[in-house]
Amino acid sequence: MKLHRLIALGALAPVGLALSLQILVEPDQNNVTAGRLAGTWEADPIVSQRLGGAASDRTLEFKKDSTFLGSIPATLAEELRGGPIFESGLVKISEEGQALFNGPYLLTVQSGNPRLLLLHEQDGQPLAGYEAANVFVAPGEQRHNDLLLFGETGSQGGFRSFRRVSEDGTH
Repeated sequence: MKLHRLIALGALAPVGLALSLQILVEPDQNNVTAGRLAGTWEADPIVSQRLGGAASDRTLEFKKDSTFLGSIPATLAEELRGGPIFESGLVKISEEGQALFNGPYLLTVQSGNPRLLLLHEQDGQPLAGYEAANVFVAPGEQRHNDLLLFGETGSQGGFRSFRRVSEDGTH
């Protein structure tokens, strides 16, 4: 199940394995998505429909955080070594005040596209699995006009759109 479905359905399916090795975040001041992801976002059903994505009433809250990086199992850390990690943090995905996901994320890249990984437990081991999606921040002329787009990790499928509610990144 893809992250875009998590946002639509509120479900996670495991991917990944387990053990313990350090991974590092490599910030890039030119990475628009990493530089503008933190904050609170609400669904924008009109733009989502134009992009071919399903309507959603989810709220997303991103906050930068790196305290969990040392807890990522070695097998997953090894899998992630193939590309840079631009940002780490915590994300809360909610619908009508109910948390659907509340945990760590990594922002990386795949095939030149920003890729969001939501880390979760797998086979009883914390942070051993993940869900992935393409994620883009389209910067507005002013930050409060930014759009956040989620889509499948392949080239098919539509995107869901979210508009910025706040920049504080707390949840």
